[in-house]
Amino acid sequence: MSAKSIFPSITAQLIAVTVFCFLLDRAGLVSGFAFTFIPEQFFQIRENYFWLPAFLYVLPSMFTHTLAHAGWGHLIGNMLFFLAMGPILERVLGARRFLLVYVAGALLSALAVLVFLSPLGPEGEAVVYLGASASVSSVMGGVLAAAPQSIIGFLPVVNFYIKAWMVVLFFYFEQVTVLTSLPLDAGPSGSALVHLVGLFIGYVVTRFAGDKHGKESQE
Repeated sequence: MSAKSIFPSITAQLIAVTVFCFLLDRAGLVSGFAFTFIPEQFFQIRENYFWLPAFLYVLPSMFTHTLAHAGWGHLIGNMLFFLAMGPILERVLGARRFLLVYVAGALLSALAVLVFLSPLGPEGEAVVYLGASASVSSVMGGVLAAAPQSIIGFLPVVNFYIKAWMVVLFFYFEQVTVLTSLPLDAGPSGSALVHLVGLFIGYVVTRFAGDKHGKESQE
């Protein structure tokens, strides 16, 4: 058994930390709002100073927003997708490169928000971003690049195996449909943009950082 076939510890640790932060927020011990990414903060600081100090100020939250979730449904949905895809990619890439895919998805998707989306909502309120979906989307893109034939489910009634590429492509076309059918704002279309950027980042980073000779066999 190769080192890449061992227990996916990074996936487990990321899930544990994310759930722990959510529970702290639910218990009122830590405000989940402190983890969120607020693009308007960048533009306010840039207006008074310069883009570099503004970027450095929001940089931590460009990742920590993955630790905050709006509710149980938000958390469980993201973690189920991550649990299905994360171990596959971690075993293929190894812990360090897998973590690179996860973090790159969060950071570069947040950067896309700064570039393409308004920091203000329809009533002039500052838009708040939270959730691990950008990083999870990045992991999905990585799986599509490195292990698309991996089996992640089985439908016994019809004797049908659900493979990773099927789930990723369904997710991709769902996001494209949302993005192209609604005005681009901080609502569903903005979320779709973030997810698509995450998919792209994960695919590209995995193609460049992945060990082509280290792919796990598909069974």
